[in-house]
Amino acid sequence: MMAEDTVKAKPVTAISRKAALLAFAGAVTFAVLLAALHVIKQELDPSWHFISEYAIGDYGWMMVLAFISLALGYVGLFVAIRSQLRTITGRIGLALLLVSALGLAIAAIFTTDPVTVSEDAVTTEGTLHNLGGTLGIAMPFAAALVGWNLARNPAWSSAKRPLLWASGLVLHHGRYGG
Repeated sequence: MMAEDTVKAKPVTAISRKAALLAFAGAVTFAVLLAALHVIKQELDPSWHFISEYAIGDYGWMMVLAFISLALGYVGLFVAIRSQLRTITGRIGLALLLVSALGLAIAAIFTTDPVTVSEDAVTTEGTLHNLGGTLGIAMPFAAALVGWNLARNPAWSSAKRPLLWASGLVLHHGRYGG
């Protein structure tokens, strides 16, 4: 075992618990809003439209709120677990988590162009939205690094198996797109 793997975590604080609740609330809010948009805007076929297109037109504010909720959830998760990750790879995972949060915030601020738009009609706003989406691609790597590091942390030994499974699944999903 490497010295890096045996670094002990700091105790969980009250702020960590509140931040964990924010992380959970952000993720749930995102999922509920996205599910509602699938029902409300049935004209967008999710098999070939990006979820960002829900931000275009009626009820677009719901997708914006969903992106903001998930970004806040990522920041909450960062605050909740940062004291538990003392290794360099854990810190890289935390940095990638913040990169993903920034990407979601950018995606919320700038509305995407429709998937059917021609290259000549791409807007600056759509390009900035796509930049945010590109930054969001860091999330599977953040989740894998964070999960793997928490699984190796003795304070998280009771959650080791689920953390390793989740880390593997997120990498599988990121690699194969579902």
